[in-house]
Amino acid sequence: MSIIKKKFVHLRNYTQYSLSKGALRIPEIINFCRNEENPAVAISDFNNLFGSMEFSLECLQSGIQPIIGCNVNLIDDKYESGNILLICKSNQGYLNLSKLISKSYLENSLSSLPFVSFKDLELYNKDIICLAGGKTGIMTKNYFSNTLVKSESLTQKFLKIFNSNFFTEIQRYSNEENSKSYEEFLLNESFKYKIPLIATNENYFLDKNFKNAHDVLLCISQQKYLENYDRESSSDDSYIKTNKEMYDLFSDFPEFCENTMLIAKKCSFVLEEQPVSLPKIGVNGFDQNEILKSKSSDALKIKINQSREIHLKKDIYLNRLEYELNTIVNMGFSSYFLIVSDFINWAKKNNIPVGPGRGSGAGSLVAWCLSITDLDPIKFGLLFERFLNPERVSMPDFDVDFCMEKRDEVIKYVQKKYGKLNVAQIITFGSFQPRAAIRDVGRVIQLPLQQIDEICKMIPFNPANPQTLSEYIESNSKIKNDMKNDPNINNLFNISLNLEGLLRHSSTHAAGIVISDRPLENILPLYKDPKSDFPVTQFSMKYVEKIGLIKFDFLGLKTLTVIQETCKKLYARSVKININEVSLTDTKTFELLRSGLTAGIFQLEGQGMRETLVK
Repeated sequence: MSIIKKKFVHLRNYTQYSLSKGALRIPEIINFCRNEENPAVAISDFNNLFGSMEFSLECLQSGIQPIIGCNVNLIDDKYESGNILLICKSNQGYLNLSKLISKSYLENSLSSLPFVSFKDLELYNKDIICLAGGKTGIMTKNYFSNTLVKSESLTQKFLKIFNSNFFTEIQRYSNEENSKSYEEFLLNESFKYKIPLIATNENYFLDKNFKNAHDVLLCISQQKYLENYDRESSSDDSYIKTNKEMYDLFSDFPEFCENTMLIAKKCSFVLEEQPVSLPKIGVNGFDQNEILKSKSSDALKIKINQSREIHLKKDIYLNRLEYELNTIVNMGFSSYFLIVSDFINWAKKNNIPVGPGRGSGAGSLVAWCLSITDLDPIKFGLLFERFLNPERVSMPDFDVDFCMEKRDEVIKYVQKKYGKLNVAQIITFGSFQPRAAIRDVGRVIQLPLQQIDEICKMIPFNPANPQTLSEYIESNSKIKNDMKNDPNINNLFNISLNLEGLLRHSSTHAAGIVISDRPLENILPLYKDPKSDFPVTQFSMKYVEKIGLIKFDFLGLKTLTVIQETCKKLYARSVKININEVSLTDTKTFELLRSGLTAGIFQLEGQGMRETLVK
């Protein structure tokens, strides 16, 4: 006789995207759900949706229903501030949550703390489920601040805003006697207002064995030592409990566990890959395809008339142009070429140095005709298929170099042209690398600095062929022996192995910009880097592209700045040089290159390139 397994849905999972707080990796959550036969699971990171796209796609691939949520900081003058868990029911719910999260960073942010207000919730609550309990929840905090009246008024306030989408949340932990009275309060509120009670658990890591490593992670974030009494620490219960453990915990009220399925059934939204979306360019009734063809053809005619060499191969150029235009139009990238051409030509008109073109984009004749590049691909034997190939569908990607000092002017132009909220930089994430993990863990557990330095020097650093800590340990008999004989070294490496690869901080992509045909907060949530006023996508480059946005590269190149300043100084001495007209066959230049004396010359200054030039 088969036993029907009781269903439970974990609604509070803090992944590694809860930077330096959560330590759950998305594949770990999915594998856990598979083993437990859980039909659904939620992501609920603190104040961000960084991992929601990745989470949704990975869940769908494994046949698990993803529930997109966020543990948001709520601030109001009348109450003790705390968190609320907001969950998307539908696409409208996702758009509202995206707007709330974006607003928390772009408008409401206090120092580095993003937050929402009750006014924000009143504006953007449609199809959002709200839970206000949990250890850091606003209901919990206000109750334990001896403000029972305020706790009850909070229930009324949330019911008024969210109606039947507000749920009371209950948690149970070992060694917490003072939670009994709070539980009674929640039971009374649930009965009084007929609100379903939901059982949840604060999940920061996968299993009990990770507890010590998680404490170290929190210490690294707080810049504390493990032995400090005033440090934040995690609970022994902060791991993902099995369905049986949750039902055993609530054996007197199993319906609280069953009610988690109510949340899953209310939610029908998933984040899926979307087709490419670009601003549509149209002038006087002509669409972007017609404009692209017209501009490219007109420019090529001028080039044919101005150059005898090109005129002699006119048919080759015209056939190549037709082929490229057909490919670009059929792949839907006409707007992309026109947008890039527009901001490059604006930069050139405003005396901002622009690179002549590099990478696979230099193989496009259309790009040359639109002044995106200054290189004739037919003359130099460059292939268009390396850039765009109908047999291998991939996003176009021009590497556009601008003068380092004036790059931001071009970005501001784009922002002004397409709309402030339609343009954003792209977020990136830094993770614990082997040496950094050893250093941080060693400091927190207070090993001697000299000993940590010696260990770090032994770990090879080769970005071209990186080695993991486990690979390093396996190949180093001395470290194996030290781990066996010294408990401190063993502890250092075991904790570092647990933290290695976890995300630890966010940053912005050095060059990537996305441009949309509508406000980006209607596609994905936005973030603000504390060091910049420029909006940043909350999805990394991989997932920005999956949601249908194209990356434009705005690279700041010091070489272009140096060239411009050099030309200015020469002009002051009555020496006029047009850098775009320098000879490409100058003998003295090639002699200099052959000598290997190329320090300071872009892409030729590395040791490998210098050695190749000499050979």
